[in-house]
Amino acid sequence: MNPNKNPQQHQRGIQAAEKLTFGQVAPFIGILLVGLPLIIAFALHLLQLETATQRSNYRQQALQQTATLQQHIQNDVALLVSLRTFYDAVGEVAPTMFEQFVTSWFLLNPEIESVRWL
Repeated sequence: MNPNKNPQQHQRGIQAAEKLTFGQVAPFIGILLVGLPLIIAFALHLLQLETATQRSNYRQQALQQTATLQQHIQNDVALLVSLRTFYDAVGEVAPTMFEQFVTSWFLLNPEIESVRWL
């Protein structure tokens, strides 16, 4: 409201505001004193729930990645054991025999980039 356009109406608004008693304002103060902390508490609760969910998701992903890594390591160890068994069974291994033996490794385990004859 612009006080310059209608000074009488502006003056009545000021007088009405001055006549407010504590009994009239108390319910609004009560709402603010009770409602605001409840809203803050609810927001903090939601934040805690979100944090707990994120932790749970992180833990689940870590467990899955650990299991995957463990499986890869077990596969790699099994391949090395099979190579050892191959050498023990054959005795002397020629480079061509070695290449034939490890070729199947690469087909079954694409994460292995190379095994070389030295």
